[in-house]
Amino acid sequence: GEIRTQALHQALDGAADAVDPWDLVGALLLALGCGNVTVKKDTSHTSYHQPTARDNALAALFPEGHLVRDPALLRHHAMAVVRSIANCDVSP
Repeated sequence: GEIRTQALHQALDGAADAVDPWDLVGALLLALGCGNVTVKKDTSHTSYHQPTARDNALAALFPEGHLVRDPALLRHHAMAVVRSIANCDVSP
């Protein structure tokens, strides 16, 4: 499971700069609904008080309650969130 998770994260990192926004929506839906990918928690933080990838994305993309329409910023944060919640660990 850990090797598959690392490969998944490397693939997401490699696609981050050029990924189409609709591909990101598809990846998010796949991560949420796929039988071999689990979505349990955001693993992007290591301490209780540190913001998660989702916290950072929400702050950057909705600074005044309206979505920022910057494609590069959207790609960056969408990939960070998908990467932080998707893993391929084998469940017992």
